[in-house]
Amino acid sequence: MKVIPFNYKHIEEILPLLSANIPYVYPHHKYIYWILGEYFPSLCYVALNGEDIEGFVCALHSTDKNSVFIWQLVVSAGSRGKGVAKLLCKEIMAYVCKNKVESIQLTINDKNTASIAFFTAFAHQQGYVLKEITLPFIDGFDCETAYEVEL
Repeated sequence: MKVIPFNYKHIEEILPLLSANIPYVYPHHKYIYWILGEYFPSLCYVALNGEDIEGFVCALHSTDKNSVFIWQLVVSAGSRGKGVAKLLCKEIMAYVCKNKVESIQLTINDKNTASIAFFTAFAHQQGYVLKEITLPFIDGFDCETAYEVEL
Protein backbone atom coordinates (compact mmCIF):
# COMPACT_ATOMS: atom_id res chain seq x y z
CA MET A 1 0.00 0.00 0.00
CA LYS A 2 1.37 3.41 -0.90
CA VAL A 3 0.01 6.87 -0.21
CA ILE A 4 0.31 9.61 -2.81
CA PRO A 5 -1.07 13.14 -3.14
CA PHE A 6 -4.58 13.34 -4.54
CA ASN A 7 -5.12 15.13 -7.84
CA TYR A 8 -7.80 15.59 -10.47
CA LYS A 9 -6.90 12.26 -12.12
CA HIS A 10 -8.31 10.45 -9.07
CA ILE A 11 -11.72 12.16 -9.01
CA GLU A 12 -13.60 9.50 -10.99
CA GLU A 13 -12.20 6.76 -8.73
CA ILE A 14 -12.97 8.35 -5.38
CA LEU A 15 -16.59 9.25 -6.17
CA PRO A 16 -17.80 5.60 -6.09
CA LEU A 17 -15.75 5.01 -2.93
CA LEU A 18 -17.45 7.96 -1.25
CA SER A 19 -20.87 6.91 -2.56
CA ALA A 20 -20.43 3.44 -1.08
CA ASN A 21 -20.01 4.99 2.37
CA ILE A 22 -23.10 7.18 2.57
CA PRO A 23 -24.37 8.34 5.11
CA TYR A 24 -21.01 8.92 6.81
CA VAL A 25 -19.31 10.59 3.84
CA TYR A 26 -20.93 12.09 0.79
CA PRO A 27 -19.57 12.61 -2.71
CA HIS A 28 -19.66 16.24 -3.74
CA HIS A 29 -19.42 17.95 -7.11
CA LYS A 30 -16.28 17.07 -9.09
CA TYR A 31 -15.29 20.73 -9.04
CA ILE A 32 -14.83 20.60 -5.26
CA TYR A 33 -12.39 17.70 -5.59
CA TRP A 34 -10.55 19.55 -8.33
CA ILE A 35 -10.17 22.51 -5.92
CA LEU A 36 -8.90 20.19 -3.18
CA GLY A 37 -6.30 18.61 -5.41
CA GLU A 38 -5.24 21.89 -6.98
CA TYR A 39 -5.16 24.12 -3.88
CA PHE A 40 -4.64 21.71 -0.97
CA PRO A 41 -2.32 18.99 -2.34
CA SER A 42 -0.42 18.82 0.96
CA LEU A 43 -3.60 17.75 2.76
CA CYS A 44 -5.32 15.40 0.30
CA TYR A 45 -4.14 11.85 -0.33
CA VAL A 46 -5.16 8.54 -1.80
CA ALA A 47 -3.99 5.11 -0.67
CA LEU A 48 -3.17 2.82 -3.56
CA ASN A 49 -3.02 -0.96 -3.65
CA GLY A 50 -1.40 -1.38 -7.03
CA GLU A 51 -3.52 0.84 -9.25
CA ASP A 52 -6.65 0.62 -7.06
CA ILE A 53 -7.61 3.44 -4.72
CA GLU A 54 -8.40 1.90 -1.34
CA GLY A 55 -8.64 5.11 0.69
CA PHE A 56 -8.95 8.87 0.50
CA VAL A 57 -8.47 11.72 2.95
CA CYS A 58 -8.93 15.43 2.44
CA ALA A 59 -8.36 18.23 4.88
CA LEU A 60 -8.20 22.01 4.92
CA HIS A 61 -5.82 24.29 6.84
CA SER A 62 -7.46 27.24 8.55
CA THR A 63 -4.76 29.77 9.23
CA ASP A 64 -7.29 31.84 11.20
CA LYS A 65 -7.78 28.99 13.68
CA ASN A 66 -4.29 27.51 13.17
CA SER A 67 -6.11 24.22 12.78
CA VAL A 68 -6.42 21.52 10.15
CA PHE A 69 -9.96 20.29 9.57
CA ILE A 70 -10.21 16.72 8.32
CA TRP A 71 -13.18 16.89 6.01
CA GLN A 72 -13.42 13.39 4.56
CA LEU A 73 -11.73 10.10 5.33
CA VAL A 74 -12.91 6.95 3.59
CA VAL A 75 -11.52 3.44 3.19
CA SER A 76 -12.91 0.76 0.90
CA ALA A 77 -14.82 -2.05 2.60
CA GLY A 78 -12.18 -4.62 1.62
CA SER A 79 -9.33 -2.59 3.12
CA ARG A 80 -10.82 -1.69 6.49
CA GLY A 81 -8.87 -2.84 9.50
CA LYS A 82 -5.64 -3.03 7.50
CA GLY A 83 -4.09 0.29 8.54
CA VAL A 84 -5.14 2.32 5.49
CA ALA A 85 -6.81 5.08 7.51
CA LYS A 86 -3.76 5.25 9.74
CA LEU A 87 -1.43 5.67 6.73
CA LEU A 88 -3.59 8.47 5.37
CA CYS A 89 -3.85 10.27 8.71
CA LYS A 90 -0.08 10.02 9.24
CA GLU A 91 0.29 12.23 6.17
CA ILE A 92 -2.01 14.79 7.78
CA MET A 93 0.01 14.58 11.01
CA ALA A 94 3.25 15.15 9.09
CA TYR A 95 1.79 18.33 7.60
CA VAL A 96 0.51 19.47 11.00
CA CYS A 97 3.91 18.97 12.65
CA LYS A 98 5.86 20.56 9.79
CA ASN A 99 3.62 23.64 9.79
CA LYS A 100 3.30 24.01 13.59
CA VAL A 101 -0.48 23.69 13.49
CA GLU A 102 -2.07 23.83 16.96
CA SER A 103 -4.95 21.41 16.46
CA ILE A 104 -6.80 19.00 14.23
CA GLN A 105 -10.58 19.31 14.11
CA LEU A 106 -13.21 17.09 12.55
CA THR A 107 -16.85 16.18 12.79
CA ILE A 108 -18.18 12.65 13.02
CA ASN A 109 -21.71 11.35 12.75
CA ASP A 110 -22.73 10.03 16.17
CA LYS A 111 -23.71 6.68 14.66
CA ASN A 112 -20.29 6.21 13.05
CA THR A 113 -18.77 4.37 15.98
CA ALA A 114 -15.96 2.93 13.85
CA SER A 115 -14.75 6.44 12.97
CA ILE A 116 -14.99 7.63 16.56
CA ALA A 117 -13.00 4.58 17.70
CA PHE A 118 -10.40 5.07 14.96
CA PHE A 119 -9.75 8.75 15.68
CA THR A 120 -9.68 8.13 19.44
CA ALA A 121 -7.09 5.38 19.00
CA PHE A 122 -5.09 7.30 16.38
CA ALA A 123 -4.85 10.38 18.61
CA HIS A 124 -3.78 8.19 21.53
CA GLN A 125 -1.10 6.43 19.43
CA GLN A 126 0.29 9.85 18.51
CA GLY A 127 0.36 10.89 22.18
CA TYR A 128 -2.74 13.08 22.09
CA VAL A 129 -6.39 12.98 23.13
CA LEU A 130 -9.48 13.31 20.94
CA LYS A 131 -11.98 15.48 22.76
CA GLU A 132 -15.46 16.68 21.97
CA ILE A 133 -15.74 20.42 21.29
CA THR A 134 -18.40 22.94 20.45
CA LEU A 135 -18.34 24.64 17.08
CA PRO A 136 -20.81 27.33 16.02
CA PHE A 137 -24.03 25.85 14.62
CA ILE A 138 -22.74 22.25 14.63
CA ASP A 139 -25.91 21.34 16.51
CA GLY A 140 -27.81 22.41 13.38
CA PHE A 141 -26.52 19.29 11.63
CA ASP A 142 -28.34 16.11 12.56
CA CYS A 143 -26.23 13.74 14.69
CA GLU A 144 -22.88 15.49 14.01
CA THR A 145 -20.39 16.04 16.80
CA ALA A 146 -17.24 18.11 16.56
CA TYR A 147 -13.92 16.82 17.88
CA GLU A 148 -10.44 18.23 18.33
CA VAL A 149 -6.95 16.97 18.93
CA GLU A 150 -4.86 19.69 20.56
CA LEU A 151 -1.21 19.38 19.61
